[in-house]
Amino acid sequence: MALALMGRIETNIERGELALARRDLERCAQLVERAGDDFNQVDLARLRGLAALREGDFVTAYAEGEAARRQADRAESILQKAEAAALVARALRGMGNLRAAEAARTGALGLFQELGADNLAERFERIWREE
Repeated sequence: MALALMGRIETNIERGELALARRDLERCAQLVERAGDDFNQVDLARLRGLAALREGDFVTAYAEGEAARRQADRAESILQKAEAAALVARALRGMGNLRAAEAARTGALGLFQELGADNLAERFERIWREE
């Protein structure tokens, strides 16, 4: 249930439907907490960060991205670590820290390449160019 809800949350964030995304984030957090699911905690932090990023709250986006990255390290999930690193890069750029943003961007791309996730790397690069 939480996984399906996360997909809907991410879609709502991308569409700018942040009120719907925030409502579902609260519901999803309850489900994940009840299940004691560490793996989904990573995605939950990343989604909270994406919502904050979309709202222009780069400090919160950065904090959630870093939390997701730490959790992904513990879960030993390279994919989640790459997605969290991409979020951190975007947040750093939004805060005006361009040198750190570029380093985080390079790190995220390296992780996507390590996974062979060319489509995710290309998507990240497209978003990077458009922001």
